[in-house]
Amino acid sequence: VDSQTGLEDAFRQSDAILATGIHHLWQLLSSTGIVNLTFADVRELAERSGRLAGGLRARGVDTGDVVALLSYNSVEFLEAIFGVNHLGAVVMPVNWRLAPAEVRHLLEHSGSVGIFCDAELTDLGDVATAGLDVFRIAVPAPGRSAAQRWEPLGEVRSTRVEPVIAAGDD
Repeated sequence: VDSQTGLEDAFRQSDAILATGIHHLWQLLSSTGIVNLTFADVRELAERSGRLAGGLRARGVDTGDVVALLSYNSVEFLEAIFGVNHLGAVVMPVNWRLAPAEVRHLLEHSGSVGIFCDAELTDLGDVATAGLDVFRIAVPAPGRSAAQRWEPLGEVRSTRVEPVIAAGDD
């Protein structure tokens, strides 16, 4: 499949902004030779991101809200970024090497409404979010279940919602 033509055809009826972002990501990752994404992978990522946006909207995420991301690099990391951005909300990546008090400070200072967290980092996330009114979504690693008090990423995905198109000055 010719990458430019194939992507344009595939995304003709979906979100052009998301398609462009994923297209550039696909070109970057594929050109490194480290990651080999197929066209089907790109389509699946776009679909999952749109459905994640629907689940986040159902949890009250709106344009301009901040959602934290305490995660290692993974496809789910990208899905969260594109899903949050699909709503016009802001993703705030959080360094997983920070102490719980530092993570908490970032969450409080930013006004985060929720947090995505790798399953392996939920102990850190539990301490950092104790008593905060935020939703908690766990990104389970293969073969691991989501931690208690954390909603599994797969259960958050819902019906795809229309993307928020940013104003020209955003």
